Amino acid sequence: MNRCGLGVLALVAAVLSGCGGGGGGGGSPEGADGRQTQRLIVSGSGQTGRIGEALAEPLVARLVDERDEPIAGQTISFVVTSGGGSAFAGAGTTNSDGYVRERWTLGMTTAEPQKVEARMVDSGTGEARVLAEFTATALPGPAVGLRVAPSSPSTGPAGGTATLAVEVLDAHGNRVPDVQVGWERVTADATPAAATSVSGADGVARMDWALSGTIGTAGAAATLGQVRASLSISIMPGPGVRFEHVVTELVGGAPGGKPAVAPNFRVFDAFGHATSTDVTLTVLEGGGHLALEGNPTRATVRTTSLGWLVEDACVPGSCNPLQGNSYWVLGPTPGRNVLAATLANGEEIRFTTYAQAPMAAFARRDDGQPNGWIDWERDVLTFRVHACQTDTSFRRTLQVGDRISEIVFRQGIPYFDAPVHLEATPCHWVAQVDVTGLPPPWTVTLRAEDAGNASSTETVKVARCTDNRIQLCPVP
Repeated sequence: MNRCGLGVLALVAAVLSGCGGGGGGGGSPEGADGRQTQRLIVSGSGQTGRIGEALAEPLVARLVDERDEPIAGQTISFVVTSGGGSAFAGAGTTNSDGYVRERWTLGMTTAEPQKVEARMVDSGTGEARVLAEFTATALPGPAVGLRVAPSSPSTGPAGGTATLAVEVLDAHGNRVPDVQVGWERVTADATPAAATSVSGADGVARMDWALSGTIGTAGAAATLGQVRASLSISIMPGPGVRFEHVVTELVGGAPGGKPAVAPNFRVFDAFGHATSTDVTLTVLEGGGHLALEGNPTRATVRTTSLGWLVEDACVPGSCNPLQGNSYWVLGPTPGRNVLAATLANGEEIRFTTYAQAPMAAFARRDDGQPNGWIDWERDVLTFRVHACQTDTSFRRTLQVGDRISEIVFRQGIPYFDAPVHLEATPCHWVAQVDVTGLPPPWTVTLRAEDAGNASSTETVKVARCTDNRIQLCPVP
């Protein structure tokens, strides 16, 4: 235990400002004999002691007047203002030399300052005066317990490290520094960097643990003699290092619109676990942007808990801002558009598509002919046509004579006035026209129009194929 010497510290209690007498007024505080007190000289402040124990040296005060003459018979109170300790007597009277002494027992906590004030009442004015403040440093008691520190992590990355931490405590819950703590493996999934560590100035002992690549819960223990604290850490998927389930060539969309299908992928860590990780998306070509706040061309988003960039049914709380949204807006003019996705380790993939005005086109068979047929029981012509869903409004019109079948898209949602449906391929729609009463051959016109009034047309002349009355074949 450190002892404070009796070196004298001078603290000015009041500044002499004239010779105000008797009744006080604006002068310095008066002692018991009416003389003005000038200084309270103290010793015993700044000591260090164990919690709950009396300090080695007493608190000493001397009251003097403006001529440095001692003032006797003045009552001085010693009041604990912080730390929960106690003064032995609580008050004393200055002796013939102006001295008064008190013993101070520290409180049971190191979490707050230890303070005592020396106080008196001005005999002239009755004003309460704080003449000086004594301070001390409380040391904790012997280490007797361990507690998992709030800073100790509950999760860690597969194949990474986690720093586990425990508080070393005395019998009153104060943290104790400079105490050796042992560390033990409980499961094979975590290994400490060393067998022991020493608590720091904050009373916390820490140890780095190497985690295995297996997802699960790893166990560890900290020991102090017979005292044992159990810790556990959930090993989670690590940082993403590679992409999977990627289709980089995408079906295009209208200028200023979005691809028919949003770019998507799944990210895995070094141990093959699907992982929630940061991915940077960057528009490289085409003049488009990301459909996020501010329309940025570059943004960092996080994959879902199952590793997907976009997941139809993500776990609540794990969805990213792109959820359920075609997030890539193509450039305003026709042409090539490129989007890059990059992981923290530099792994990158690029998605390519084309912004183009709507094109009227029949889907083709392997022989290059329009893919169309006729219902042999009723005169209904059926054609597969190209029409990709985007977020823009456009129209596909199939016409034979005065018979018309339309597919109208409003913000990517199809509306029909004739029997149509979407094929398995997202850009192939089936449109039908009833030609009852219209003899073959039939001239079939497919027209495409977009919201900007751009349009294109393709026309074919067809009849029943001679070798297959259901299939349609072109005729001169």
